[in-house]
Amino acid sequence: MSRDWEATAIVQKLRAEQRQREMMARHAPGRPRASKIFERAVTARLLPLLASYGPVNLTVDQAPFDVWVAGVRVEIKAANWVSMPGWPGRYQGTIRNGDYDVLLFVAVNGTDHHFVIPKVAIGRRTQVAITQYQVERYSGQWAAYLEAWDVLRLAVEAAPPHPVQLALM
Repeated sequence: MSRDWEATAIVQKLRAEQRQREMMARHAPGRPRASKIFERAVTARLLPLLASYGPVNLTVDQAPFDVWVAGVRVEIKAANWVSMPGWPGRYQGTIRNGDYDVLLFVAVNGTDHHFVIPKVAIGRRTQVAITQYQVERYSGQWAAYLEAWDVLRLAVEAAPPHPVQLALM
């Protein structure tokens, strides 16, 4: 009888140790998620294009938006085509907060397709989805914003001038 109790105690101790290791692994800082790496690569490809609208400054990882472009707060979301059995495929981006002026949603299918969407068009939505693999043929609610770089240009023109911090000597 005491042997059963000892075996049970050992198994419980091993399970507790395994749970502790899993919790440590889950919350330990490590490599960024693949989606974050993908989004950073797309952002790096966009920087020269965004620089044509004015000075560009990247923000830190936990900032509520990704890039300052001449006083305009730009949130960048990038997505590959995702298709699951039983569901139609889509490019999808999740918006975690609303502290931006322009959303730049990039659908990637070998080439980058840019949807330049003002915040007023997004409203309180938390997701943007493009449901056509061939983005040029998409005719949904975001079709008007495909390669609509005038949205960003107008936002830059309307942005209040921000002071520039001088370099410290």
